[in-house]
Amino acid sequence: MGFFKRLLGGTAPVANRGAAPVRGQDQNRGQGRQVTARAPTLGPPRVASPSWLQWPTIAWGSLHSVAGESYRQEQLRPLLAAAADDGPGRLVTAQLVREPTNPHDPDAVRVEVGGAHVGYLPAALARSSHGLVDALHQSGRPATCRAELTGGTGGKPNVGITLHVANPWTPFVEGTPFLDGTRCTSVTVTKEERYQNPLGTALALHGEATVAAELSIGPDGKVDVHVDRLLVGHLTPRMSERHAARLLLIRDAGLPCSCPARLRRDDKGIVQVTLTVQT
Repeated sequence: MGFFKRLLGGTAPVANRGAAPVRGQDQNRGQGRQVTARAPTLGPPRVASPSWLQWPTIAWGSLHSVAGESYRQEQLRPLLAAAADDGPGRLVTAQLVREPTNPHDPDAVRVEVGGAHVGYLPAALARSSHGLVDALHQSGRPATCRAELTGGTGGKPNVGITLHVANPWTPFVEGTPFLDGTRCTSVTVTKEERYQNPLGTALALHGEATVAAELSIGPDGKVDVHVDRLLVGHLTPRMSERHAARLLLIRDAGLPCSCPARLRRDDKGIVQVTLTVQT
């Protein structure tokens, strides 16, 4: 029985027989490798909800693929369908769980979404995650990160998952804007000329730096932008329409509609604001 079958279980599609090994195989030599110390056997708290509308415990940063998704299509396809109910995009929350009793690789780190086993971290990434995953578990917290479902289309029928995690591994810092992340786009704030007094105050306090901005939907349907609880501008009608559905979901989940905002003074002396919003 192949390595994928033993570690992941199930039967791989014929088209994926030649896929690269998932965990623990030394492709350069036939020697065994030293295994790091085993994690505590007490399991971490389980995260039942796959929704991205929750705070992670691991900071986001780089994009990292998960190994063995082709063996977990029965688990991934329902998650992709459910993600559509969580607003634009295909974001989910993934949980990382060590498997110190795994007979094929005691360094293995399982990836779960909503309690469903969807794959494993690749070998090197798994070993580098142990310190943070163990520290979170020992503090009574699950090791969770933001993740993104991929594929599931005519051109790529298999569903995959990509993790958004910092490299090196870093715990999530309280106060990080909720709409910050790995895949982001810049959004220009309009009508700043009307709000130069509060913007001047913010600039004097923070300097030309990145601060946290709060977004809300105004009575006219436009997205209002606040810095230090002061109104400093708006999004255009087009951008407001693009982001409104996601903002409503975040608000209804009791989470802050916050994102990074860059303050700077242009050549004419006008303080400008540019947002960085996760797509």
